[in-house]
Amino acid sequence: MMSQPNKPTETDTITQVLDALLVMLRQMFWYLGRHLKRHPWIFLVSCAAIPIFLLPGHWHPTPHSLKGWEHILPTWSWIAIAGVLVANMGWISIDEQAYIPSSNLDFENALKQAGLWDHPKYRTPQVVLKKEHKNWLEWSITPTVPVDVWTKSDIMHPFCAALGVEKFSRVFRDKHNYIHLVLSRSHFPEQVMSSALLGPLSPRSLALGMSLEGICTVNLDERPHLLIAGQTGSGKSVLVHHIIEQLIRKNWHVQLVDPKGGVDYADLESYLSGEIVSHAEQALPMIESLWELHQERLPRLKQWRVTKWGDALNMGLTDEPDHVLIIDEFAIFANDAKDKAKKELAARAQNLVQNLALGARATGIHLVICTQYPTSDLLGNQLRQQLVPIAGYLESDVASRTVLGEPGAEQLPGQGRFLIRQPQGLVEFQGFLPRV
Repeated sequence: MMSQPNKPTETDTITQVLDALLVMLRQMFWYLGRHLKRHPWIFLVSCAAIPIFLLPGHWHPTPHSLKGWEHILPTWSWIAIAGVLVANMGWISIDEQAYIPSSNLDFENALKQAGLWDHPKYRTPQVVLKKEHKNWLEWSITPTVPVDVWTKSDIMHPFCAALGVEKFSRVFRDKHNYIHLVLSRSHFPEQVMSSALLGPLSPRSLALGMSLEGICTVNLDERPHLLIAGQTGSGKSVLVHHIIEQLIRKNWHVQLVDPKGGVDYADLESYLSGEIVSHAEQALPMIESLWELHQERLPRLKQWRVTKWGDALNMGLTDEPDHVLIIDEFAIFANDAKDKAKKELAARAQNLVQNLALGARATGIHLVICTQYPTSDLLGNQLRQQLVPIAGYLESDVASRTVLGEPGAEQLPGQGRFLIRQPQGLVEFQGFLPRV
């Protein structure tokens, strides 16, 4: 006698129903939030129109004159509410087609093309959440297929071809264990000249490059310190060169520590505040002088009753500009020297840098820390929390997690392509080339 398959328990059924409801609620609220963000007036007017139709006084029912649903609302109110809902649904549908062609959203067909539909080894992935923009699309899916399988050419290329793109921009697993597939509808230019920077920027902002959504910037008042990581060929030095150019045009004081002696910045050396130094012994006095400047500026801010040096400049309380210290390779302060004196020097330098990162936001002192080989030993957790992470190509997902908090940098093509952690999440951009 054949055994009967195990029937799902009541608990399993309830769990499946709750999971399905959770996915539906997340998608519903995401669509409502997107509709509100894109068309706030249409959304708000629509929401306001429905209660107006429900207000008493618009109709005067009598018990003998109402039948069926007219006991609840008169017919004209039902028609008006339905009209509002249909109009919004139609608008969302038209708007969706304008952003991402629906023919390109056939996730099931893409899975079949990649051989992941009814795969003998992996369960079929399910979409948990979909984010979309005119230029990119991101799926959050169940982790039934590992990340390394998604990045294999025999899986990635047929899947992406079914959606009209060449390859994934990024594939990564988030802290909730969901896998994210990011596809770009537009292509990054291989080279972007800084002359492409259109329109005035905030006096205290830096333009880093072009993302799919426009110019990628960082405001040094809100996020005063940067961490730039990338291996040889990632474009790190070119990005730093472009940052220095902008700081010089702002008339800020810029000091540079570069173990290579400044060969990548020879054309800028005459505009810097002091000589380029290449050894930890030379860099320590530079860092100590910035710490003394920080200590000297604090009581002045208290006397002026302002909290930021930029505010003091805007109010005309001082004309002293901001100071920026750029360390092109932070590994020169690695605390692994066998010599006791060098070890103490490295420890003091790291301690001062960390203190500046924690407190110098108020006093107009900024840090740009660069490294080729980021490690948690070199970049302590407290220091990393104070820096805006920017990553070019890195050799492993471990290095990417050290800088960005998640993988992704190991998938970059190099040659000036970066990921930056912005308030809304990771943003990919192509760095500007220096002016010629």
